[in-house]
Amino acid sequence: NKKQQQQQRSEDTQREPERETSQKHANRPVSTATNDTSYSNDKITMSSNNALYMILWFLLLVFIAWPVAWFCAWWWVLLIAFEGLFAFVKDCTDFLEKIVSWPRVVGSAMLRGDKQFPAPC
Repeated sequence: NKKQQQQQRSEDTQREPERETSQKHANRPVSTATNDTSYSNDKITMSSNNALYMILWFLLLVFIAWPVAWFCAWWWVLLIAFEGLFAFVKDCTDFLEKIVSWPRVVGSAMLRGDKQFPAPC
């Protein structure tokens, strides 16, 4: 009888690692193709609701933000060297820097489909 109990205990201890492994795998989230597809469909639906704003910000980016930023970038580069000499140049270069970085703001608003106008920061 004691031998049977000892054998039973040794078999139980051998099975415990198997149980731990199966429990670890049981707690892990299972990814299926349907879940991945529905998630991506939600993102597509969310983006398509704001498609008009995305197109509007794209046009703003291409026809206004980039050309204006390119023009201001030249002035910003030229004036930045004189920032230490004249106090008023610092104000000008700060303003020009906001305009030069405006396409970044417009681009992120385009990707998010924001409804609010992406003003230069």
